[in-house]
Amino acid sequence: NLYAHGARNFWIHNTGPLGCLPETLEQFGTDPLDEVGCVIKQNRAAKYFNLQLQVMCSRLQYLYQDAKITYVDIFAIKYNLMVDYTTLGLGNRLESSGIVCGAQSFSSSVAAEMASV
Repeated sequence: NLYAHGARNFWIHNTGPLGCLPETLEQFGTDPLDEVGCVIKQNRAAKYFNLQLQVMCSRLQYLYQDAKITYVDIFAIKYNLMVDYTTLGLGNRLESSGIVCGAQSFSSSVAAEMASV
C-alpha cells in the first residue's frame, strides 16, 4: 500500500482508445467503426472502464484528503491526436495511429508469436 508508506501524490492514467489499436483493428476490423476508423464496441468498453476509474479516483480523494489524486484522461488525448492529425502536422491517420499506439501495423502471426513466449 503506497499510501501507508507515505505516498501522497498519485497520477492515475485511464486507458486509451482500445478500439484504435492496430491489433484490435486486425481482430475486430469487420465490426462497426467510428468516423476515425476505430472499433466502436472496444472504445465504448474503454470509456465505461474510464468512467468507473474516474469515480474511484474521486472516492479515494474523498477518503484520503491529504493526498493529491490526479486523474489523467489519456483516452481523450490519444483520440484527439487521431481526429486532428492534419491540424497537428501529422501526414496521415496511420502516422497518428503509430504515434498513439506505438505501431503502424500488427499481424496475427506477431500476436501468436508473442503468446507463445
